[in-house]
Amino acid sequence: MRPAAIDAEIAEARKSLESGAELFIGGHGGAAKADAVQFKIDYLKKMKEVLGDSRTAQDFVDGMKKAYPELPGADGLGELAKVLYK
Repeated sequence: MRPAAIDAEIAEARKSLESGAELFIGGHGGAAKADAVQFKIDYLKKMKEVLGDSRTAQDFVDGMKKAYPELPGADGLGELAKVLYK
């Protein structure tokens, strides 16, 4: 996911929030409320920031873990970093 792809995801999430809907269908098919969509926007903004500040895949992983130490799924960051830092 490059910065342009992150921006596109943020834009789509914002459009969803602006729709006035109360429930949203996530990428994995589950229903979510507006706070979950806002979290996604904030997370993607942080991801873009960390990506810009990181020279290596490990720097990226470390930066995201530092920003979200309690967030489950940290193992997936390594796989994402491999794609981002080919």
